Amino acid sequence: MAGAYKYDWGARFVDRVPPPLDPVALGTFAARDASVDARVFRGGIVTDDDYTLPYRLWMPPSPRAAVLLLHGACDYAGAFDGIFPFFANHQYAVMAYDHRGFGQTSVRGKWAGSRRMASDIGEASDFLARRVPNVPVFVVGESMGAALAIHAAAQGQLFGVSGLVLVAPGALGSSIRRIAYALLTRALQTLGGSADVFVERVAAGDLSSDAAIRLIADPLVLRRITPALLGGLVRLGQRAFDGAEKVAIPTLTLIGTREDVSALACIRGLHQRFPGDATLQEFEGGPHMLLHWKERDAVLRSIVDWIEKINAPVQQEQREAIAAA
Repeated sequence: MAGAYKYDWGARFVDRVPPPLDPVALGTFAARDASVDARVFRGGIVTDDDYTLPYRLWMPPSPRAAVLLLHGACDYAGAFDGIFPFFANHQYAVMAYDHRGFGQTSVRGKWAGSRRMASDIGEASDFLARRVPNVPVFVVGESMGAALAIHAAAQGQLFGVSGLVLVAPGALGSSIRRIAYALLTRALQTLGGSADVFVERVAAGDLSSDAAIRLIADPLVLRRITPALLGGLVRLGQRAFDGAEKVAIPTLTLIGTREDVSALACIRGLHQRFPGDATLQEFEGGPHMLLHWKERDAVLRSIVDWIEKINAPVQQEQREAIAAA
C-alpha cells in the first residue's frame, strides 16, 4: 500500500480529456455483462446554474430502490462500472455522475467548491427520484464522495433520501492534522505558482482487475491535482467532520483496516458524531478503495443488507400511504 502511488510536483501539465464518444473512455462500461437484466442510459443532469453533469444509469425492470453513487477524488462515474451489475441484479436502479472538476466535466481539474458540489448531489438525487418514482433513494459515496454526501445532508440538500452509505469517507477531525494540511496547502499555493502535483498509481495488487486497469490506464482518471483542488479537499474533510452532528439520515460507515488516505481515528470519530441511526463496519485488510477491492463482494453485500434493513419499514409506509389514498 505504501508504494501504490508516485507523486511529482513542480511541473506544468496539459490535461487532455477524451471526447465523449471515444471508445477508450468508456472502459468496462462498453463491455457490460449481457446477463444483467437492466437497461443502460447515458445523459446529462442540467443543474440550476445551467451546468451539465454527465451521468450513467442502470435501470432494472422493476426497481425496488434507487442508489446514487458518488465517486472519489480524481475519479469519475466510470469508477462504478464494475459494480453497477451487482446492484442491478438486486433490483436497484443505480446512477452515478461526474462531479464538477472531474471526469468529462468542462471544469476538469478545478475545484468547484464544496457548497456547489453538495448542491449538485441534491439535484442529482432529485433527478434520480423523478426517473425512478415511488421507491426509496439511497446515497452511496466513497472518499470525497462520502464527505460531500455528509456535507450535502448537513446543508439539508438530501430531503427525501432514506439513507447514506459512507465508504472510507474523507474526514479531518484531528487538530494537528488540520494544521499540518493547512500549512502544506498554503505552502504549495504560495511557492508552487502555477505548478501542480501529479499522482500516478504504480501498484494496485489489492484491487480488482478491472479497477486496477482503469486506475492505471483510463484517460478519464485525473492525474493532475492543483494546489487549489488539494486545499478544497482538505477543507471538505473538515466540514464533513464538523457537519456530521447535523446529519439525521441513517448512516452506514464502512472502512478497511488498511486505510491509507484518511486516518482511521478521524473516520471513527466522524461516525460517533452522527446523532441518529449510525452503523460502523470495518473490513480486516481492506484498503481505502473498498468498492474496488479484490474482496469487494463482501462490501457490496453489507451495503445491500443494510439497505434492505432500512428499506423494509420505508416500503411498508409507502404501501400504507397508497392504501390510505
